[in-house]
Amino acid sequence: MTSPYELDIADQPRALTALLAADQPDLGSLRASGFDKIVLTGMGSSHYAAYSTWRELLGVYPTWWVPTSELLDLPGLVDERTLLWITSQSGASGEVVELLDRLDAGVRPHTILATTNEPDSPLGRRADLVLGLHCGDEYTVTTKSYVNTLVVHALAARQLAGTPTEQVLVEAQGLAPVIQAVLDEPLPDAVMAALDGASTLAMVGGVAGGITAQTGALITKESAKVAVEGYVGGAFRHGPYEMAGRPELSVIIFTADADRTTSSLRQLSDDLVAAGTRVVTIGPDAWPGTTHVPTPATGGELTELVTGFLRVEQLTVKLAERSGLVPGKFFHGQKVTSAL
Repeated sequence: MTSPYELDIADQPRALTALLAADQPDLGSLRASGFDKIVLTGMGSSHYAAYSTWRELLGVYPTWWVPTSELLDLPGLVDERTLLWITSQSGASGEVVELLDRLDAGVRPHTILATTNEPDSPLGRRADLVLGLHCGDEYTVTTKSYVNTLVVHALAARQLAGTPTEQVLVEAQGLAPVIQAVLDEPLPDAVMAALDGASTLAMVGGVAGGITAQTGALITKESAKVAVEGYVGGAFRHGPYEMAGRPELSVIIFTADADRTTSSLRQLSDDLVAAGTRVVTIGPDAWPGTTHVPTPATGGELTELVTGFLRVEQLTVKLAERSGLVPGKFFHGQKVTSAL
């Protein structure tokens, strides 16, 4: 029986096509409206999806990228001159609702820009502008809503920065068949053998890959109940590297942007392999001594983000099934996290 999670995964090409066919507000007038700083906030995968936006906007505006749970304890960060960009796929997570309530009772920011799949949610109703995800119902762990969030942010960030959107739009318009092709290509059998017996997984990536590592760790814990942590760049060497060679550890490295990060992911991979650690690489190129999971070699950062994430989704299904679990089934949480 196919789980709702797997159905959501299979629905990603259609959801992206629906997003690109929908109207979105033009942010050109917002760019000139008088705000003097931007605060990007969200929780979980919604927050991670805004990381590239933060990097895009840093050179144009003073910009903060802060989880909503932390923003609640930093009330002075949002003032009357702030563009507050809240990303919440449900528009109803507990931290986001609490933030909106506090803003209603205190300082109102210059603009609340929302990215959400639910325009009638608390966030959608109380925002000044809404960038809809248009992905339809999502029944369990984030899949198509995350992919659509990446696309919405990639386009909107460039509008706010005043940079051309044509290249990213063309890339986004070509993504649906790429997604389908990746989903049609199963994971190599050797991947599960490389993870056999590993009770602890680490996911490591550089720039775009670091986003996928963090989001991938989150959805793997949610959907497969496996202990995994995500690391950006050289962070894995600062403490976790002491586990190298231990049989309970396997490491997954996202390699598509390895040439665009200061930390040498290739050297990390070589060192881990030399120490006896089983390493899985996800990216266009195979590295020596690792189990390789291919992703398309063409495309920009948006393609890297999406295709790496698709491979993690496939992996989570296999890990859940290996443990006799229904992939993506919640035991303690739920789709919308309302508790603070």
